[in-house]
Amino acid sequence: MGKQILVIEDNPVVLKLVVEILKKKGHSVRTAQDGLSALNQLEEYLPDIIFIDLLIPKIDGEMVCRIIQNKVELDSSYVVILSGIVQEAGIDFESLGADACIAKGK
Repeated sequence: MGKQILVIEDNPVVLKLVVEILKKKGHSVRTAQDGLSALNQLEEYLPDIIFIDLLIPKIDGEMVCRIIQNKVELDSSYVVILSGIVQEAGIDFESLGADACIAKGK
């Protein structure tokens, strides 16, 4: 049985690639292209896994991670940061409440 996944990414090429890979593996995937629409979806959708880019419009990924971290109903959601800036910026993804980080190319 596939997982329920939310992918938060504003780059259409990266979004399409990630969604295609996840769907081929049998997962149910929803998407959001900015932090505000992601948070709106999370009001009624409790995904097993959340992939999130840090550089997204409206509400940045770092703030979205912090909000997710404070939502008890999302405690069991596995949060994966998709970012090209985490290492360069020296961001501690675990302090944001993320469980893993995948660096994406530029």
